[in-house]
Order: sequence, then C-alpha cells, then structure tokens
Amino acid sequence: MDKTGKVLVIGGGIAGMESSLNLAEAGFKVYLADRKPNIGGNMAQLDKIFPTNDCSMCVMAPKLVEVGKNPNIELLMNSEVFRLEGGPGHFRVTLRTRPRRIDPARCTSCASCAAACPLEVGNVYNEEMSLRSAAFINFPQAIPSTYMIDRQLSPCIYTCPINLNARDYIGLVAEGRFLEALDLIREKLPFPGIIGRICAHPCENACLRGKEVDQPIAICALKRFVADYEVGRREPPLPVTETEKDRKVAIIGAGPAGFACAVELRKAGFNVTVFDANEKPGGMLYAGVPAYRLPRDVLAREFSIVERMGAKLTMNTRIGRDISLEEVLSSHDATFIASGAHGRRKLGLENEDARGVMSALDFLKDVNTGKDVSPGKRVFVVGGGNVAMDTAITARRLGAAEVHIVALEKWDDMPAHRWEIDQAIEEDIVFHNAWGPLRITAEEGRLTGLELARCVRVFNEEGLFDPLYDTSTTVAFAMDTLILVIYETIDTAYLAASDTIERHGDGRVKVDPVSLETTLKGVFAGGNAVTGPRSAIDAIAQGKRAAESITRYLEGRDLLEGRLAEDDKILDEVPFPVTRKVRVSIPRRAVADRAGFVETVGTLDEASAVEEARRCLSCRRCLGCGICEESCKPEAIDYREGPVERILDVGSIVIACGFDEFDASTSRELGYLSCENVLSSVDYERVLSATGPTGAVVMRPSDGRIPKRIAFIQCVGSRNRQNPYCSSICCMFAMEEAIISKEHHRDIEPTIFYMDTRTFGKGYEEQYRRAKKEYGIRYIRSLISRVFEDPDTKDLDITYTDGNGNVVTETFDLVVLAVGLRPSKQLAGLARVMGVTANEYGFIETGTLSPLQTSREGIYVCGGSAAPRDISETVVEGSAAACEVASSLASRRWQDIEVPRLPDERDVSGERPRIGVFVCNCGVNIGGIVDVPEVKRYAEGLPDVVLAEQYLFTCSQDTQEKIKGIVRDEKLNRVIVASCSTRTHEPIFRSLIRDAGLNKYLFEMANIRDQCSWVHMHEKEKATQKAKDLVRMAVANARHIEPLTETTLPVEPSALIVGGGIAGMTSALSLADQGFEVHLVEKGPRLGGNLVNIFHTIEGIDVQEILRGVIERVTGHGHIYLHMDSEVIASEGSRGNFLTEIMTAGLSEPEEIRHGIVILATGASELRPLGQYLFGEDERVTTQLALEKALKDMSLPEPKECVMIQCVGSRNEERPYCSRTCCVTALKNAMSMKKRWPGTAITIMFRDMMTYGFLERYYTAARRMGIRFVRFAPEDPPVVEARADALYVRCTDASLHEVVTRRADRVVLAAASIPNDTSSLAGVFKLPRTREGFFHEAHMKLKPIDFAADGLYMAGSCHSPKNIREVIAEAKGAAARAATTLAKDTITVSAMTARVEPEKCAACLTCVRVCPYSVPVIGDEGKAVIDTTKCKGCGTCVAECPAKAIDLMHSRDRQIVEKVRAGIRK
Repeated sequence: MDKTGKVLVIGGGIAGMESSLNLAEAGFKVYLADRKPNIGGNMAQLDKIFPTNDCSMCVMAPKLVEVGKNPNIELLMNSEVFRLEGGPGHFRVTLRTRPRRIDPARCTSCASCAAACPLEVGNVYNEEMSLRSAAFINFPQAIPSTYMIDRQLSPCIYTCPINLNARDYIGLVAEGRFLEALDLIREKLPFPGIIGRICAHPCENACLRGKEVDQPIAICALKRFVADYEVGRREPPLPVTETEKDRKVAIIGAGPAGFACAVELRKAGFNVTVFDANEKPGGMLYAGVPAYRLPRDVLAREFSIVERMGAKLTMNTRIGRDISLEEVLSSHDATFIASGAHGRRKLGLENEDARGVMSALDFLKDVNTGKDVSPGKRVFVVGGGNVAMDTAITARRLGAAEVHIVALEKWDDMPAHRWEIDQAIEEDIVFHNAWGPLRITAEEGRLTGLELARCVRVFNEEGLFDPLYDTSTTVAFAMDTLILVIYETIDTAYLAASDTIERHGDGRVKVDPVSLETTLKGVFAGGNAVTGPRSAIDAIAQGKRAAESITRYLEGRDLLEGRLAEDDKILDEVPFPVTRKVRVSIPRRAVADRAGFVETVGTLDEASAVEEARRCLSCRRCLGCGICEESCKPEAIDYREGPVERILDVGSIVIACGFDEFDASTSRELGYLSCENVLSSVDYERVLSATGPTGAVVMRPSDGRIPKRIAFIQCVGSRNRQNPYCSSICCMFAMEEAIISKEHHRDIEPTIFYMDTRTFGKGYEEQYRRAKKEYGIRYIRSLISRVFEDPDTKDLDITYTDGNGNVVTETFDLVVLAVGLRPSKQLAGLARVMGVTANEYGFIETGTLSPLQTSREGIYVCGGSAAPRDISETVVEGSAAACEVASSLASRRWQDIEVPRLPDERDVSGERPRIGVFVCNCGVNIGGIVDVPEVKRYAEGLPDVVLAEQYLFTCSQDTQEKIKGIVRDEKLNRVIVASCSTRTHEPIFRSLIRDAGLNKYLFEMANIRDQCSWVHMHEKEKATQKAKDLVRMAVANARHIEPLTETTLPVEPSALIVGGGIAGMTSALSLADQGFEVHLVEKGPRLGGNLVNIFHTIEGIDVQEILRGVIERVTGHGHIYLHMDSEVIASEGSRGNFLTEIMTAGLSEPEEIRHGIVILATGASELRPLGQYLFGEDERVTTQLALEKALKDMSLPEPKECVMIQCVGSRNEERPYCSRTCCVTALKNAMSMKKRWPGTAITIMFRDMMTYGFLERYYTAARRMGIRFVRFAPEDPPVVEARADALYVRCTDASLHEVVTRRADRVVLAAASIPNDTSSLAGVFKLPRTREGFFHEAHMKLKPIDFAADGLYMAGSCHSPKNIREVIAEAKGAAARAATTLAKDTITVSAMTARVEPEKCAACLTCVRVCPYSVPVIGDEGKAVIDTTKCKGCGTCVAECPAKAIDLMHSRDRQIVEKVRAGIRK
C-alpha cells in the first residue's frame, strides 16, 4: 500500500502553525486541528514578547493570516482526536468536532449576533476578568474570523452517564412547574424516583456551585421530589411510541440496564420480551438494595412502565435451564444481554462454608424477598464499600445488638460514599479499619469467630487488588454472624452454549465499546455483564446505548456513525459572579425512629424544592433564546448544527498542542482567588493587552486604582515537589511584564522576587541588565511563602529576607504570580489515544538525540507538548517536526496539493491615482497614543486620496476582507496602510491587494506604531503629528509608484551547508534523506565539530558512539558530497539560484557549486580564559572540557577537593550573554567525579544555575549527592590563590552573607562558549552578526533560524550557545526551512531591483566597484548591465552612480524626492 502524503498537525499554536506552513510550502497537504475555535494558542493571549517587547499579536497576525489563506492547510477547529488506527504512512484518525453553530461561508464577522445576545458570561480569553456574549470571537485577529455560539455543557450534564439535563429541569422546579420538570426528566430517565434515591450523584460532585462557590445543588433530592410529587396526583404518563414494527428483540435481564433498553425499544415500536431468573423485576435493585433506601412500592411503580408500554415479561426463567440460548437467539431479530453480576465469590478461607457465614448478596436478597432472617446479636461485616454499609445497617435494623465493619482500607481510603459511612456511624456501627480476615474459626460446622491481621497494603504497585497482611499483628473476635462483602462475579456461564459470543476471563462479555455489539452480529450486551459491578445509572446508560445500537441494526444503519461526537465541551468555571447561599436541609428520619425498614431520607417540601432549585447557577454559555438567529442578516446561524465525526487518512502526525499555565488557585498561601489584588502572570498579561479587560490600563481589580508598587513572585507552580522542573520562561515573562508596566505608567515600581534569574536565551541577559539599569526594576533573591491581605485597603504584605539577611515586610498594591507551565489538559488523553509515552511530568517523552520523535514511529512532537519552551524554541521545533515528517513522506510530496489561482491583475495604466488610506488603531498600541480619527480625517484631504478609513486591527481577517472589497468597489489603484512594522506586515497587505486584483507593488505602508506611538508614548500630540507626516509622505510616494513584474526562475534543488559539526551533519542528513543533493563544506580535516570534545551527556548517553554513527551515515550517503579542508570564498545569486566558490586545501583552483539554499552551521568553541583565575599560569586550573577529557581517559588523579567557578568570560561587559550549557556541564562533571570518588569534596561557585526545563532534576540530584553550591555576586567574583600545598578559592557567599574559603586540588572554570570566526563567511554572504560574533536572525521569535536574506539559514551554536538536543532540533528546523525552497520547481524573484538607463550610463565602473554583491558588469555594448535575478535591491549603486543612470524600482528618484518634500512641514 502506498503511503499518503497528508499530515495531521494537532494544535494550532505557534508550533502547530509553523509546522503546518513548512509542510504545506514543501508540498504536503496539512490538516491543522485544535480544540479551540481559532488558531493562535497561548501566544494569542500575550501582550508583548520578550526580549524584544514586540506586540505579540502584531508579530503573530501575519502568521495567522498566512495559515488561514494557505489552500493546503485545512483548519479543523473545535476538534479533538479520539481514535487512531494504522501505522506510519497509513494512519487512520477519527476526530470529533463540536458545532460552531455559525456558518463560516456566510458569516461576515459583523458582530450583530454578539450585540444582540442578552447573556453575558466570563470571557475565557481574558481569564474571566471581563464578560462577553454567548456569540463571540476570541480576539479581532482570530483565524478563522467566524463567530461562534458557545453552548458549553454544564458539568452536571456532562458528568451524568445519560447526560440528563439537570440544568433545565431544575429551572422548571424553580418556577414551580414540577410535573413539567418530571416530564423533561423522563425523556431520558424512565426511573426518576429510583435514581433520585440511590444514585451516587456524580453530577453533584461536578457542580460548579459546589466546587467554586459554596455547596452543590441537591440535584438528586430535586429529582426525587418531582417523582414523589406525582404520586397521588396523576398516573405516570406513557412515552409516545412509534408505529408497531414486526421486529422482535429479546432482553436477558430485568435490571436497570435491561429495562432502560426495553423502554427505548418500545418507544421505537419494536416487540420486546424480557427474560429474568427472579420472581420480580429489578435485578440488583430488587435483590441488593435495602428497603430503607429504596422502598419496594417505588421500585414496583416505576418499573411497571415496561409492562404498561407493552413489553412482555418472562420471569422465573433462567437461560440455559428453562430455555436455551439458541432458542432465544433464533426466535428474535436482536438480543440484549443484561444479566447483571449475581454470582458469588469466596475468599478461600477455611470454614468459609460454616453456618453463620454468608455473602452480603445472599443476606440482602433474603431480607428483600421477605425471608425470615435472624443475624444474631453480634454481627461482623467484612468490606469497606457501599454494600458493606447497606449490609451492616440492615443487620442493625433486624435487631443485632452489635454490628462491626472490618475494612482493609484506612479510614480515609474506604470506597464507600461519605454519606453512607455517616449513616452507619449514626446507627452505631463499629469500624475496624486497616484489618483483614486471616482465619475463620468454627466448631461442629458453626461459626465461632474471626481472626484479623493488620492490612498494610490493599493494592500492589501495578494498581491491582492484592492485600498484604502483617501476620505478626492480629486480633480475634467472637460473633454470631459473619457477612462477607465481596464483589459479585459475572454469571454468564449460559453463554458458553454459543461458540461466537466471546467473554473475558472473569465472565464479562466482550463488546464494541461504542455500539456494545458482541462478537456475534445482532447480539448486544451491557450493564454489569459488561462492565462488572457499577451503579444503576451506569447500567441505565448502557441500556439506552444498546437500544440505539439495536435500532440502528434493525433498520440497517451504521452502528458507529456519529456516536462519539460530543455535543459541546464542558463548562469548567462559574460564568458570572455569584453570592453565597446555603443549601437547603434534606429531611432525615431521627435515629430513634428508624425502626424496621422505613426510609431514612425524606423528600423535600415544595417550598424547599423551589428554594434549592433557585440556587442553581444555570451554568451555560448560551440561553438558547434564538435572538441572535433573528438578528443575523446573512442568515449564518445554524442553531441546530450538531457535532460531527470525521475520519482522516494521514501519513504522519505532529503533536503540537502546547501547554497550560499552572493553576495558581492551588497555591492558596499566595492569595490567588482569596486576595482580590493577586493575579497570575497570564491574568496580568491580559490586563496589559490592548484587547484585555481594562484596555491596557494597569489597575487594581479591587478598586480600579493604578497600582504604584507591584510585586512579581517567581517559580509559582514549578521547582517544587509537585512540579520539580523549571518552566523556563517565567523569569523573562515577569521581566517583560515589569518593563511594560513601567512603559504604561512611569510611576510604577516593580519588584521581582526570585530564586535564580535564568537568562539563558539569546538576548535575555542584555534585557535583564536593561531592566535593572534603564527601568530601575528591583530584584530581590528570596522565596516568598505567603501573601497577606489588609481586609480594609486590600493592600498586600510580603515578608522576605533581604540581601543583608534582615527580615523585612513590605506592602504592595498588586502582586503578580509568575505561574509555571503544565502539560495541556488534553495531553494525557491524547497520549493514550496516540499510543505514545509521556514522561514523569506528563509531557510527551522524547530522546536527547531525537528531540522530535515520540515512542511511536510516524508520530512527532514539538513545542510545549514536549517540555516548557519559549516562542523561538517552539518555532524551531515546529519546523524541525515538519522536517521529520518530510523525511518519512518525501516520496508523496506534491501528491495532494492544490495550486492557488490568483485573479487577473487589473490594468491601471493611464488611470489617475485613486488612493485608499487605511489607518490602524492596533487596539491601544497605536490608538492609545496617536489620535487615529484625526489622522484619518487628515488623510481624507490629501491629494488623490479618494477614501480613508480607520479600523481597530487592519491585520484581522475580517478587516482585510473589508479592505479587499473596498479596493474592488471603489476601484482603488493605490493602497496605503498606516499601522505596524513593514518587516512583519507588508507581505500580508501586498498579498491582500493582489487577491483584490491589483499588482502587489501598488502598496505603500506607513509605520505609525514603531515610529510614532512607541517612541513617543508619553508625547501624544507629537506622536499624532508625526503620524500625519508619515501618512502624508506615504501618499506622496504612492502617487508615483507603478506596477512591477516579478521574474520566475527554476530552482536548483541542492543545498550548500557550511560546517561539519553535529548541526551541519544533521541538516545534511535531513535534506539528503528527502532526496536533495547536499554539499557539506568543512573547514577542518575531520567531521564532528566541538562534539569531538564531549564524551557523554548528563543523561549518560555515549556521545562519541553517536557521533561515529552520524559520521558513518554522512560519509556513506549517496546524496551528500563532502568538501573537507575547504572554505567558501565567494558567492552570488539569490534564493533558489546560488553560485558559490569553495577553495579546498591542496587545490590550485576553486570549485564552483550551484545550489538553491545555504545553511550555515559553523558552531562555537570553548573560550580559553587566559589571565582569569590563574588559568594558563597554574596547571591545576583547567576548563570543563579539559576536565571531561581527563575523566574520560582516566588521566586525572583523585582530588580531595575541587572547586568549579561558573560564568567565566560570559555574562560580563565583553560578552553580555549566558553560555547556556556551562551549568549543566559543571553538574555533569561534578556528578561523574562524585560517582567515581564519593569522598571528593566538590563546590560549585555560581551566579544563577541555568538548569532550565527538565535539567532542574540534575541540580536537585547534585545537591543530594553532597555537592556544595556557593552563590556569588557578579560584582564580587571568587579569587583564586596558589599556595604550595593547594589552590585556595575565596568567595563571598551571597546567600549566607559571609566569606568562605575552599581549598582545592583542582579549580575548574566554566568558560564561555564563543562563536567560531565567521567574519569571512559573513562578508561573502553579506550577513549580519551580533557584536559578539553570533549570526543575527531575521526575527528573534518568529524567524529564529532564517537570515533576513531569503534562502539563507543558520543552525546550531553559530546562532547562540545551545546544548546537543537544541542543536539537533535547530538543524532539522533549518533543513525544513530549506526544503520549502528546494521542493519547488520554480521561484519568483522580487521586482524591487536596480535598472540601468543605458543612454545615461558612462561606463565609469562605479556601480561595479561599489556593489556588495558584484552584480553589475559592463556589457557588450559598453554599458552597465544589472542582472535583476541577482540584484538584492540594496540601492548602493543607485546612490553612488554619478550620472544618475540607475534607478531602484519601487523606490525611484522621483518617489524619494516627492516623499522628502512631503516630509517637510510647511
């Protein structure tokens, strides 16, 4: 079977979007599924991103639009995977999709539905800090931009096994419409009086009122009330039935499952016969539930409905004894097996058959059927569940003077419901917990007593029931009766007569989990016969499900279609503020009055029922009123839309469903929820956002006052016992929020309480320094244990230890908790469905050297599903996952792809300019500073402007559709957008006007965010005036822009990769495995790079063995051409068509290579810190890499004492970055030394331990091994002194505030990671670098492995320091980015190039000399010639040409002159 080239990406966050775009651009059809209504993930909730402080939405919006417009990415929103079959290349995935209820094809995003909706509920997007309507869109830029009607299920409905709509019938009770409520219940539950008495009511456990406010609604009591209210007022009405059908169904078992099935089948018009071995119907309800809980008259009244509906009851008939199974099956068209669990199981103890020993089931059945039962005076019941409680109380009601319960479990672990235990206590039952039966004693066949042993374990390590006794601790009791409560067995021996109905080893019937069909077609099974002993409501649910399947079977319909799609997702938060109100008291009979078997619990009176029903929050996100439907002019609302299932055939799957933030409410000591002015970092991010609950105005929730003193508390929900890992992003997250707070209000004074400042990412350390120096943000190293609130002012007190060791209490106006990251809620279930392994923390397990591969072949993971990640790492892994998929499905590339067709371009030649100006508010990012309405009015009066409009967000999909329509309708031939950065937004607006039929170069952009609202954020008038200037200049330029034609060129499908380390080799293999030719250039004589100096990872992986395997693959790969001892000396061309010269040692002439892309993977090296800490002066001072080599080759003598010093040569003025890997390398080597020489004293002197993510475990392990850690301040580093006997290291311990001196046989320096020299390469390819020598990416977050120049990519430590896992991921990511070019046959080249006017050219050679890309040449006619396919459009030649013979298209001289003139204010 051929593979399919389609791919499923699960998760629409930044990882899923990046993976999808790379796959689609490389020739694969992508299904992008997300459980949310829109893509964007967690990043959509952010205000700014660190360390650049760019607007998150402004940066991400172009990516959203790009995904939404790509014809080869199909968005499957509100969807979740619930079934997976098949394997790599042939996965079959079943998804369930919740209804949107608004047709995307018709919705115009006009918001009339939202405006008309009368209901306001908590806005989840704003962390419930604001309200929204039930018809909503999460944020203006959302993709898809279609509104949605949110009809989330109440948790009581969702939790109920039959999804009984408690919300609606309780609403009727609240209005006094009791019989209507009962009728509504009976639509799904035919036995409300029974279930209202005996149900375990999981609905009440899930009730949001009980979980979030005070006490749950008494749902069960209200159900019973309406059922009892009917008695004496009317005969229970019979359900409406369909026309009688001639098909016959047999039901084996007259319990709740069988009778529920019978009712539903009679409604459908089928002939039903019920067989049961007992005298009366009811099954275990009749035999096993005492009358004080379920009176016999209630059971008889409600079960009589089955006969009243016309079903035939055949009682006292045992299958296999009174009638054969074959006869039942052959005489009926379908059969439902619901024979329950009535078998007896024994303990296997001696004397278990003695008189006076009985099973609980026999005991209860004898009592319930009216037999004369006398338990004696002293009764012992063995068991800790509900049946044990029923048995004990029944014995007490029969007159036993003493009743004891013996339970294996401890008191808090007993499985019985708490109310059952409470009743047993009320009736003087004595409990013996954590004891188990060891021996039964008897004389002459009569019970005399029971010996118990202490139970030390009930379940084994695998979770199986396997009690373990301590037989040295025993106790014995004398008794008259011993009742053993043991789980009932499944008595389905009669099914042995069938060769085709299969059973499990314990007797349970094997069925399809959805349809309940057995292995014999037309025979179904349910209830306890399938599940084992469960509750009555579970049995009823199975009976109803079986009835649906039988109906489908008899009508010839598919048994599975649409069965598992959920109607709506569950509501998990109270949708609006609620005041507390006490639950009504449910009547209970006094203990003294509980004689015989009268009911213990009474029914509510009418007043109490109404009062209790009015406590119901009617939890919902939609009233169902239909007003929105009436207000929708496009008639887009389909209120009756239901859930659907969809089956996809895909070749590979990428899991990218992100993470969830830690629930801060579980850290009650920090005041979240209990203190009004304590927010989580995500809450605060929404406060800072333009689309947040306060419109970006920082204010206290308690009184709306702008806070002055804000405290940020780090590591909330991470680096603790529950979540021992570091969440990686929180330090920078808090720093960014503190900085933005200062930018919003200069008077705010932020304080950050932290343990370690983990600034390990590119640019992080510089931002940290800037935060302290430029913004005055105060950092205090202290772990905060509690936050106290002043009840009057709502101010917050925090007590901590300051830098001098003093205990200080400070008052703050607002506290922000930097919450950690947790696996997403869906991840555990998804992992089970996918069949992939999760790690100990709940994230998807991957390997250090295979960071994208899950435990199941063909399924990959990226981003926050694998570990806490920041945005740039997430983007890299999204691309890397796409690379893994492409490698496995390369043969299916372009097989399922749709080629987009653009409309014909409108010819605007000869037309006067008709300019449209569209000004963006960008929420308050622009509109909060710049007077946008005034800018719009100003634009309307500019020359040739025929229309000016303003929008909240011009980058949102609905606004873009509006602009597109205006361009067509108004026949605009020039378009100007005044909004954000051209770097991120110009491509989407050019694409927009091209979709509208205009040439894409008839667009101009004015950046009024970066250049106005940001740089003049405290000068509103100046910002507005400057915005007018920029718009005026844009109009002047637009009047003279012309359409340009782009050139199409064939793509050279080969790659040039520079650097033979693990990054370069991984990229090479990743591309070669997809069939592309690769030229791998290595400067030295061998492959391996810096990895040759590393021998094992901290996890214990043998690096050299892995390296040898990689090198073997590279050298033996047929698509990889090695160029050793070689350097790149020249290159020309552009994306898709490069021509590069390389010079190889020993050769006299360079070699020319044609290739489509370039990946630079030149790596980094360890600094030789000469002159620091005696390095180079004393041989006892070494570096970590040298130590690792010495440990490997056993050349290091055993040291008695060793001191390691961190941050040597980094995090300083010369190198203001963290080298990222040093801390883990120090831990790795220190732990290796400790394992080899346990007696060696090792001290690590550090500033901050950068053990981010799961690496935190090794920091913890090192401390437990006895490795000592001394923290030093950067301004007071350690001092190393050489003495005759040893080295001595003196350091001021910043935590203990004292000077410590350590003797050392070895001092090991964690030296900085520095980039290898790339100055020549940077010159050849004209690439930017940081001042430290690392390559500079196109965008720090969204294009972290792209250069600004198209077709060039970077991988590994030439970008910034990285560990092996990160290098491999980045190398694969670079390969994925490269494949988006190499996979294409042709590529278009920008038309913004230089053009020569030959008649003006003097052939002076100026352009030839100054062009940084060596493009101009003197042609055959003696004039300069510029190859537009090679020109980069930099404009250098244009500026230098003395004859003004060269013009740069789209920035011609006339345009620039007019723009400059317009910029001069008159």
